[in-house]
Amino acid sequence: MFKFKRILSKNFWYELLQNITIWKTIKKTSKFSSFEIKKIREEYNRLKKTNRIFIRDIQSEYHVSWCSIILSIYKACLGKGMKNADAIRLTEEIIFSNMNAEGISKFIETALDKSKDPFNFIVTASKQQETNFFGNTFRFSRIKDGFDSYHVHVNECMYNEFFKENAYPELMTIACKWDMISWSRGIKQEKHKIFFERPVTLGLNGEDCKFKFERILLDKIETSKNKTL
Repeated sequence: MFKFKRILSKNFWYELLQNITIWKTIKKTSKFSSFEIKKIREEYNRLKKTNRIFIRDIQSEYHVSWCSIILSIYKACLGKGMKNADAIRLTEEIIFSNMNAEGISKFIETALDKSKDPFNFIVTASKQQETNFFGNTFRFSRIKDGFDSYHVHVNECMYNEFFKENAYPELMTIACKWDMISWSRGIKQEKHKIFFERPVTLGLNGEDCKFKFERILLDKIETSKNKTL
C-alpha cells in the first residue's frame, strides 16, 4: 500500500525526474569532469542515506533528495577552489535550470490568465501545496484567510533544518530564492489583481517565512506603483 501511495505522489515523480535529468544538466556546464560528476553522485547518495532522519512521510523523500543534490554540487564547487559566493552561484544555476524556473513561472501566469478568480486560484494552490507537496517536515500557520487576504507563515522548514544540521546554512540562499524566481514571477500584479510578497524567511532572517497574498483593486495598484517611482 505504501509503495502504491508513493507512486501516486507528485513528489515521487519530482525525485525520479531530478535523478534522471540532473547529471546531464551538470555535464552541460562544462565545469566538472566525468570523475568529478561521479564523485558528486556518490556524495549525493551518501547524503540521502545519512539524512534519512528527515524523512517522515512520502513528501519528505523528495525534499531530502533535493537538499542532498544541492549540497553535493556545492561541496564539489568548493572542492575545486571556488569562493563561497561563486560556488552558490553555480550551484543555483544548475539547480534552477534543471527545475525549469522560467517554465513554471509561465505555467502559473497562464493558469491565472485563464482563471475566473486568479486570487482564489493562487490561494487554493498554496493551501494544496502545504499538504500535498511540503508534508509533515514543514509547519504552517494561517494568519489571515479571507476573501481578500491570505497570509501564511512557515514556522518550521525542513530545508532550513537540513542545511543547518549539515553545517551549510548558507545554502538557504538557494532554497529561499526558488519561490521568488519561479512560481511567484507568474503573478502579474496589474493583470491578475494580486499583490504578493515574502519579506522574511527562516533561512535568511531567522524569522518565520511570511507569505502574503492580497486581492487588490485597480486604484490600489496605481497607488502601489506610484510609491515605487
